[in-house]
Formats: sequence, C-alpha cells, structure tokens
Amino acid sequence: MKLWKSVALVALALSGTSFGQVSPPAGLPNAEPTELTTARSQYEARVKTLHEKVPDAVSKRNSKYVSDLQLLSNQIATTGNLDALLPIKAEREAYQNGQATTGFDAKDPAVPASARQLRTTFEADLNKISQFAATEEHNYAAAYLRQLEDLVKKLTMAGNVDGALAVRTEKQEVQSLMSTETTTAQPPAAAPNATAGSPAALAPTSESAKLDATYKAAVDQAKRLPREHYLAALNAMQDHFTRAGKLDRAVAVRKEIEAQQATSNDSPIDPATDPDLTSAKAKFEQECTVATKGIHDRYLVSLEDLVRAMTRKGDIAEAQETQKRLEGERLNIGLSSSRFYGLRCQGPEGSKLDFSTSGTWTEDWHGNHTVGTWRPMPDKDVVCVNRPNASTWHFKMAPDGLKCTRQEDGANWLRQ
Repeated sequence: MKLWKSVALVALALSGTSFGQVSPPAGLPNAEPTELTTARSQYEARVKTLHEKVPDAVSKRNSKYVSDLQLLSNQIATTGNLDALLPIKAEREAYQNGQATTGFDAKDPAVPASARQLRTTFEADLNKISQFAATEEHNYAAAYLRQLEDLVKKLTMAGNVDGALAVRTEKQEVQSLMSTETTTAQPPAAAPNATAGSPAALAPTSESAKLDATYKAAVDQAKRLPREHYLAALNAMQDHFTRAGKLDRAVAVRKEIEAQQATSNDSPIDPATDPDLTSAKAKFEQECTVATKGIHDRYLVSLEDLVRAMTRKGDIAEAQETQKRLEGERLNIGLSSSRFYGLRCQGPEGSKLDFSTSGTWTEDWHGNHTVGTWRPMPDKDVVCVNRPNASTWHFKMAPDGLKCTRQEDGANWLRQ
C-alpha cells in the first residue's frame, strides 16, 4: 500500500517514464471474514481508480503546456527575436519528447516574462493534481481505517473473536504503512514547488493535528490565486525595468519572483529604491488576508468544537493544549487582519520598527532596543503600541501601504 503512489505518478509523468500497474496490498494469508474481504476490495478499487486518473490528468496538462509554448513561439517568431525563441523551443521540444526540465534559466534575460508565466502556471497545475491525488488517497485510507474499527466492534459483539483479530491485524498493518510512508516518503523532486501535499500534512497523528493540516492546506490553496496575480505583475514589472535600463530594480524584482516561486513572502524589499515593488507586495498581502479570512474564522469554530469533544471524552490534557492554541489563534487572527501585521519599517534617524506577527512591537534606535506590544484599533489602518514606560503610540498606515505615520507627532516610517 503506497500512500504516495499518486504523487509519484505525477513525477513519472513529468519525466516521461512509463507507468506500471499498481500492486494492491497482499492482505492476510490466513482465513478472514467475508466482511473484511469486501471492505478491502472496495478500498483497493477506489485507490486503483484514482491511480488510473492521475497519469491521464498529467498527460493532458503536459500537452496543453506544449501547445501553449507553440502558440507563444509563433507569436515571438513574427517579431524576429531569435534569442527569445530558442529557450522556448528547447522547453517545448523537451516535453514533446517526454523529458522533464527544471524550467527556464532564471539568469537568462532573453526568456520572455510570458514564457516564465506559462511555466509557473504549468507547475501550479501539476501541484494541484499531486495535492488532490495525495489527499484523496489519504482520505481513502482513513475511511478504510474507520470501517475496520467498526468491523472489529461488530465482530467482537457477535462473538467472532478470530474474525475480529483478523480485522485488527489488517488495521494495524494499514496504520503501520501509513506511518511508514508519511515519515519516510518525500514528494518527488520532479514536480517543482510540490509542497502542498507534504506527508506531514496528510498523516496527522491526532484530531488536532488533522485539523491543523486541513487548515494549512486550505490557506495555501486560498493564497494560490493572489500569488499567481502577484507573479504576473512582478514579471511585467521586471520586463519594464529591464527595457528602461534600471537593472538594479529588475534584479530586485527577480529576487522577489524567486522567493514567491518558493512560496515565501518574507524576502526583504528596500522601499527607497523599489516603491513599485513594495506597493505591489502590499497589495498581494492584503489580497491574501481577504482570501483567508473565512478560513481563519471556520478554523476557530472547529478548534472550539474540538475542545468540547476532547473534554467530553476525558482527554483533559489535550483539551487544555488545544484551548491554549485556540486562544493564541484568536489573538493572531485579530492581528493578521491589520495592515501592520508583520510590518518592518525604517524612519527618522535610522529608527527601525517591527510589528511582529506574535503581537510584539520592537524599536531599534541608536543602539537602544525597546520592546512592547501592538494591537489593532477599530480603524483597520490604525494600531496602538504599548511601550514599556506605560506610554502609548498610535500609527496610521498610508493608503498605498508604503509608509506609516505616528499620529502623536507626524513622524513617518517607510515600509521595508
């Protein structure tokens, strides 16, 4: 039973390797109740059907990528730009011949932004296939385990001890295989950025871990479209700066593109030299906040339900830990709705402010390090900072997100 079989199929499709037949679990060599045989057959049939769909989905997406590259090549050929045409031609021919590539050379200035965007979209779609397949396969296994648990109880109550033992053995085997696969298997390297279907996210060891994994996967999915829009804007910006001869700014944008393709939005940006880039990133972060708000709200409700369920079951220790996380999430979600969430900025005489995602506020100024806390105000553009000397400051964010102003004296800090 290979829980990562579907993800592996995506990688095989990328590399052009042919697919083999899926081998079902061997099952138990001794006699077993017919209920177990039926349950296993149904489970294996669902997994087999899923495995058969994955190569077809990947093949269709590969064909579309080749077709998109051909259309782009035709357009570029009319301009006579041979340098731009050659890398696209090489990429198209590789996938036509069933060969995988790592994408276009990041340092090749001849590659058009439109070609890089095709590749980014292609990788994102393959990751969706991989994530869907891995999630479905895990769900099938989890449902099979629940079915086996019910069957053990049923056979035990009916006095069929041998049958119950056989089902319990099957259950232990499935649990062992799930644990082994999810702790040792890694998503194939042939599918770039394949992080959403990580084994850790698909094999939670408790109800709270399972809830966390579902929540994280939903947040990642919600951020996907804003990130695609952001990458498209970055590619256009990079082309603009390159054509304008502003190479330093083009390089800065390229670094941000690479960071986003690695699904990280923590890359430093210098607002003094890249105001356009900073503004675009502020817009992206705001879109992510809007896209994930409903998910955050539902997550809180689910945590509350889980605390009550654990308490009823008598799992007091785990209920208390979940309650602590719930309280932390309530604080974090309140902070994350603010435009200051995670903000770093620089102001008068080198003063540097950090509005941490944990609610901590720090200022570094002339060698002095001051630590306080910050909290959102009813006006989403304003926050209140509690300083260690019991005084408070209020900061207001500019509409473009490039600077914040201390309302007490009008001093400005620029986003970093």
